[in-house]
Amino acid sequence: MQTPKMPEQAKRSDRFVHQKRKKNPYYFKRPSKPLVFQKPPKDFLGMPCKTVTFKVPPKAEREAMRLEFEMEKRAAFIKYLAETQQEALKRAGITRKQLEGMKKGFTPHGFNTHHKVPIYGGGTNDFSNLVLVPREPWHDMMHYHLINPQTKGMQEGESRQIVIPDSKTPVFEASPQYKFLEKWTKKGRKTYGKNKNTSLQDVYAEAKRRMMLVSAQVKGR
Repeated sequence: MQTPKMPEQAKRSDRFVHQKRKKNPYYFKRPSKPLVFQKPPKDFLGMPCKTVTFKVPPKAEREAMRLEFEMEKRAAFIKYLAETQQEALKRAGITRKQLEGMKKGFTPHGFNTHHKVPIYGGGTNDFSNLVLVPREPWHDMMHYHLINPQTKGMQEGESRQIVIPDSKTPVFEASPQYKFLEKWTKKGRKTYGKNKNTSLQDVYAEAKRRMMLVSAQVKGR
C-alpha cells in the first residue's frame, strides 16, 4: 500500500521551521542583576565620580519631593543659572534666546535638570544636588550605563552604596577627550536606547585612540 502524499499546504510549512536568530553584534542585554563594582571607578566619561548611599524613601516622601521639584525648585534652579553661570551656559551651547527663557524659569530644549543623587534614592532638591546636563548623550548615558544598573530592582526602604557622576559645576561641561560623543549622537551612533548600535567599550577605545593621536602630535613638534 502506497503512503498517502502530504498535502501541498503541509509541504510549504517546512519553510517555517523555527531557527534561532543570529545574534546581532550591536545588541547589548542589560544585566539581570544589579551592577556591583569590585573597585569603584574614579570617573565616568571623564566625569569625576563618588560613592554615596542610595536609600529608597517612602513613596509619599518621593512624590512630595518630585512635586516640589516640578512646581518650584527646577524653575528656581534654572533662573539661578541664568543669573550666575552665563559664561558656562555659553560654553554649553545655550543661545541668547534660550538664556532669556531661562531667566523666566524655562529649561532650554535638549537639556535636563539632573539630580546627582536621584529622588528615588533619597536625593534632595537642594541646588548642590542639581546640575544642568544635555539630555543626549550625557544624561542618557549616565543613567543607562552607570546609575540605573546599580539600582536595578531596589524597593522602598532598601539601601545600597552606589557610584554616581559628581559634576563639580552646576552646568555640565564635557571632558575634551569625550566631546566626539556629541558628533556620534548627531550621526545616530548611540550606546543606549532602542537604536543603540555601538558599545561603551567602543567609546573608551575611541577616546584612547584620540588621546594617543594628540600625544603623538605633541611629541612631534
